Amino acid sequence: MISDKLSAFTKLFLLVIANFFFIFPFELLNEIIFVILLTLLLSFSNHLKIAFRFILFYIFMLVIHELALEYYTTFVGATIAGFSLGFTLIVPCMMAGTLLIKTTSISDLINVLVKLHVPKFLIIPFIVMIRFIPHFFEDIKSIHSAMILRLAKQKKGPAAILNRIEYFLIPLLNSAINAANQLAIAGLSKGIDYIKTRTILTPLKLGLADIIILVISSIIILS
Repeated sequence: MISDKLSAFTKLFLLVIANFFFIFPFELLNEIIFVILLTLLLSFSNHLKIAFRFILFYIFMLVIHELALEYYTTFVGATIAGFSLGFTLIVPCMMAGTLLIKTTSISDLINVLVKLHVPKFLIIPFIVMIRFIPHFFEDIKSIHSAMILRLAKQKKGPAAILNRIEYFLIPLLNSAINAANQLAIAGLSKGIDYIKTRTILTPLKLGLADIIILVISSIIILS
């Protein structure tokens, strides 16, 4: 798989470029080419279903945005155009982040951040956040399944909606607190707060695939 051969540095570079598309104005064609590049990388990394969902959502938001521009002078048209534009700008960031999380080990990511001389007070929360995201979505699914089993016969109405929100948020917050404590303990036990310079066993090198992706993405952002 191509993404497994890519360095964590390349994936971080793609994430930075995706944020450039979100912050700074670029041509729509450049953004579409970059989204296609991320779609191919996700597809070749054995995440074809995720790539298909992202590209389908991106095309849908583009169509909605173009249709809403015809009614931009109205309040509803301007609101829909603004929200759809925001979603189209968020999609590249989500795709690059998904590629980074799904195909990069935490040790490789830490090694790259250390090599880039990123301060530890930024590395630690960043790594904890990445480790927590998959756990967060798993908790959402498990809580949703438990609510279906336990609240199947509950009556409908405003009170039932408030109860469902309460039953959902409290277990999620408890799980988040426990996960944060466990991640902090695991990080400390592995010496993530070690003051001296870390020794890196795995050499960090850019392969041919990394160079090709870096060149293509640089051309996209600079053209």
